[in-house]
Amino acid sequence: MIRFRPECESLSLSLRGEQVFDSMEEMLQHVHETWSRVSCFLGSEPLRPDEIVIADESEIDRRIGWKNVRSISIRRMIDTVYSVPMCIGYCGE
Repeated sequence: MIRFRPECESLSLSLRGEQVFDSMEEMLQHVHETWSRVSCFLGSEPLRPDEIVIADESEIDRRIGWKNVRSISIRRMIDTVYSVPMCIGYCGE
């Protein structure tokens, strides 16, 4: 089971948006579809799957009890390509 929470200004807001998936592939599919819609809404091309970056390093988030927490970032939004990918959420177990 993989948990995903979006990046928000507070942890409580982020946890309200938490979603649970059976696999990492399902979570990535969800992130790709969601952020592709955002990108299209803003007048840009949809994101490509290779523009989604999952951090290699993981940690334990003792505040919420998640293990193997990794950041999820995107490399581009609209026509801006980020030199450091922009964090859009976190995944963990």
